[in-house]
Amino acid sequence: ERSSLAKKVSCGLTLSLGQEACALVNVIPNLAKVIGSKKTKNTADKSDSIVDLKKMLRHLLSQFADVISRSHDAPLVFFMDNLQWADAASIALLKQIMLVTSGSSSSSSSDSSDKILENDRKNNGQSFFLGCYRNNNDVGKDNYTLWKIDDLGPNVTKIELDCLDKEAVNLMISNKMKMLPLLTSSLADVVYRKTEGNPSFVIQLMTALEKGSLLCMCPIRSRWIWDEKKIEDYELGTKDVVSILADSPGSLSSDVLAALCTLSCFGSCSDRSLIELENELVSSHPESNSKWLSGPLDCAVAEGVLNKKDGQYQFVNDRVKDSAYNLINPEERCLHHFNYGLVLCSVAERNDDDGLFLMAVGQINLGGPKAAGDSDERSSAANYNLVAGKKARAASDFFSAYWFYDYGISYLKVDHWANDYDLSLALYDGAAECALIVGEHVVLSILTEQIMHYARCIEDKLHIFDISMRILMHRSDMSAAIACGIEVLSKLGEDFPEKVTPHVAIHFMEETSEMLDEMTNEELIDHKAMSDSNKIMAMNFLTRLFEALFMIRPSDQPVVILKMVQLSLTHGMSPLSPLAFVLYGSFLANMGNTQEGYRYARIAKALLEKIGSRRVAGAVIAYSTQLMAYAEPVQSVINFHIEGGKAAMKSGDTMYANLNAFFYDSCSYWSGKKLRNVMGQLNFTLDLTKQSNHVLMLVQVMSLHESVSKMIGISNSTHDSISNLKTAETEKGFDSMIDMEKFGRDHYFNKMYTAFFFRQYSEMKTAAKQYSKSKVGPWIFVFSSSIQSFYEGLVSFWIGRNEEDKDRIARGKNSCYVMQNMADTLSKWNFENKALLLRAEEQYCDGNLECAEKLYDDAVSSAKSHRFLNEEALASELAGIFYLTTGRKKRATEYLSQAVARYREWEAWPKADSVQKYLNGIMVLES
Repeated sequence: ERSSLAKKVSCGLTLSLGQEACALVNVIPNLAKVIGSKKTKNTADKSDSIVDLKKMLRHLLSQFADVISRSHDAPLVFFMDNLQWADAASIALLKQIMLVTSGSSSSSSSDSSDKILENDRKNNGQSFFLGCYRNNNDVGKDNYTLWKIDDLGPNVTKIELDCLDKEAVNLMISNKMKMLPLLTSSLADVVYRKTEGNPSFVIQLMTALEKGSLLCMCPIRSRWIWDEKKIEDYELGTKDVVSILADSPGSLSSDVLAALCTLSCFGSCSDRSLIELENELVSSHPESNSKWLSGPLDCAVAEGVLNKKDGQYQFVNDRVKDSAYNLINPEERCLHHFNYGLVLCSVAERNDDDGLFLMAVGQINLGGPKAAGDSDERSSAANYNLVAGKKARAASDFFSAYWFYDYGISYLKVDHWANDYDLSLALYDGAAECALIVGEHVVLSILTEQIMHYARCIEDKLHIFDISMRILMHRSDMSAAIACGIEVLSKLGEDFPEKVTPHVAIHFMEETSEMLDEMTNEELIDHKAMSDSNKIMAMNFLTRLFEALFMIRPSDQPVVILKMVQLSLTHGMSPLSPLAFVLYGSFLANMGNTQEGYRYARIAKALLEKIGSRRVAGAVIAYSTQLMAYAEPVQSVINFHIEGGKAAMKSGDTMYANLNAFFYDSCSYWSGKKLRNVMGQLNFTLDLTKQSNHVLMLVQVMSLHESVSKMIGISNSTHDSISNLKTAETEKGFDSMIDMEKFGRDHYFNKMYTAFFFRQYSEMKTAAKQYSKSKVGPWIFVFSSSIQSFYEGLVSFWIGRNEEDKDRIARGKNSCYVMQNMADTLSKWNFENKALLLRAEEQYCDGNLECAEKLYDDAVSSAKSHRFLNEEALASELAGIFYLTTGRKKRATEYLSQAVARYREWEAWPKADSVQKYLNGIMVLES
């Protein structure tokens, strides 16, 4: 039986994770006994289904839990205690495990490997979670877990347990003391008043009373005795172990308690900062004990209050740490933190130790402005926070950077704009930048108003103008963002045309071509650097203008890019020039000059490497990868978007972090990767987009999320998410989305595609009509444009064949020509099977059945050989329908059965069930 179970688990992990199953051995070493030790040597460096290491771990563990739950008849039970201390990463893992193990709509496959895990996924009883957490004043109102519990899913049941009542306390004491409840009731009354019925406090109080001889066994009466008045006067309240030891005979000395209090200021355990603090204070006071801190802490270890390992001291639990901290007078705590921080800052600066410095500034901030003794200390604290904010920002830790900048502002004096202008501007600028990145938009508005009011010149306002454009784009107010960008460009001496006509665009294009014709690749890469600060800022605002125009005036974007290229050629390469050249290449490729497009994409990457511009790395990788996806196998190329997302996050560019994640998810979906993996990736992207509060990007992600949800069979989740995400700030973005040409086109395509996929003819026809009306060809070369052309052709042939609509058939023939041209000139791998399927549909419409038959067969074979699992399933289904309508039921049955198997393999279970039902109907009629 154990051997059979091990085989189930091993096979299940292989089917669900493939090469990734080997990576689990690093987390669960004993798993090598199940999946085999030889396999663990081939751990993949990159995974098809991950975006970063955190997501990889969540993905691996959730899939492991899913396989275990499907390998047993009984549900998999999880028990987790002390959930109130769970952090965001733990809750995200728990949420994903619950999502995966709750089951998705599917049925068992006829494939032999799937039979090992045969089960009905429509049964949601695969797992049961039991978690315990405390929700009281000790935990705190801001605890992450407590406000995320409701997000874990619709099937979460919360059971609230109150403290014990007086009768229960009495019963608990009487059982413990082996006495009648009547005899212990007076003691229970006192204990209840002092503990409020908290079971933990009851046990601690009873233990302390026994140690303090306030509760003792009388040998004469053979029972416990006590003095109620002394117990009433006993100072316990809600204190715990440390307080009890302090108040009891043989308790900890004052030196030990003082050392514990110092340790508690640094958290649950000591690190090198505590040693540095001891060394610094000893060096400044040679007459003091060299072990004034470590000596007493060693005594605390002997008393069992601390653990010591590898020279580090650690509280036995967080409750002990909190109690030690509570022994410090609340009015003095801030002074302890502030002074410890100042001492450690001087040590960190002397040793050039960034880690210690950030920790030291954190200690200063725990003290806060009220701990600063005079204006000099306030100024020092503000400067320390400015430096800490810059260091955290350079490390891409924008949450910490925002925290440091915000605290730095709190130390500024009332008249700081007049008397400390440079420090004030630097802190407000830094705080505004990080507030935008972390989504603190209310605070950002306040910071922006302050800078715009007090800044002394236009140069000092440029950074906040840039932030203002970005926040307007986040709020979907593209018109205001565009107006802001054009106004600033005018002040910088770079006018932008009020109206971009075809004549204006052609003029810019001809000028740019003439300038570029005179330069080789090497000359472009080695071109001089831009030094004019106004031109550098102009490049920055042109970039923002390009991003805003993308949403509502995409036809104006080429002029922005051409102007950026011209500035780079005339005044030198700026950190934003690589973006200008990759977009110029994308524009050329879309105009039909693919080879030149790739040339400039390569130049852009070379410039990026030479200049080292971290800010635009995410954008350059995003657009260049989409260009590469047309020429190289899309399944492998899209992994560059992982690199692009990481590069964007390092620079704090949430827009391109989101865009890279979205491109990765979209291409994963259209290239036929397993749907549950795609859904896991999309959940990550959805969280990332919600966090950055980028409304229009959120609409894009949700649209794809809804399509994938319908394929898997969980169609209601996205509608619920949209309702929950609509706020006063985002309502405008959602409601105006359909009115925008680009988003309206994508919206109607998704409706058309989904209806086509599920063979809903009437809905498909309506959506196709709306899609045709709203169609606007984007000039940026993105892979999804080829997918839209492919499915538009399939839809057109179906409608044209059904209704003898020549216009629709002509539209389908045009898509067929476009796809065949891509297969011939760009990538046979990516487009051959699509072109073959469109040609098969074309010949079917024209009545050339023999030719159509061969093309259907070739389309299925090509999709399989090029690893487009989704399109192999689709081609098999359409071939089956073709053979059925032309009277060849045996071939039809073969192809439809193959379609069912491939849809199941793709994990499109509702679609597989639908085709299976259709196939069953054919078999019934035939019998």
